[in-house]
Amino acid sequence: MALVVEDGTGLADATSFVSRADYIAFAAARGVTIADEEAADVELVKAMDYLLTKCYRGDALNGSQSLPFPRRVENFDGTLAFPDDEVPAGMKRGQMFAALAVHDGINLSPVSAGGAAIKREKIGPIETEYETAMTYDAPSLPAVRSAIAPYECGQGARLRTVRV
Repeated sequence: MALVVEDGTGLADATSFVSRADYIAFAAARGVTIADEEAADVELVKAMDYLLTKCYRGDALNGSQSLPFPRRVENFDGTLAFPDDEVPAGMKRGQMFAALAVHDGINLSPVSAGGAAIKREKIGPIETEYETAMTYDAPSLPAVRSAIAPYECGQGARLRTVRV
């Protein structure tokens, strides 16, 4: 599988913000050896799939681009928050940290069967039955979160805010 690395022009077929070589060097700097190059590509694509589930500030550069960056994000004074012809370094770091999590065997997109658990409790003559919602075991990825936080929508609720 060949990666198509976003070059800042909004490619329609891009699959990654970073190259395999950049990811392998990033991992090596952290004491992790990525021996299988094909697996490295899969890890980067899975990491990108995770990043695609997030909401980001601003607007995509063009409607045909496959990835969320490059984006045009303006500050309140009308200046650009960051260049709109490149992928921010934080997004690249976020993808590589997420790829390292995949390399460590973490499922970035766990699927929950849904439904609710029913519990019945009886103490003496009093019987209680109640439901609790199933928990969603999403991975905690603080390195990814801190890397991409400046580019995400909102603060916690992940809602897109538009100034009118």
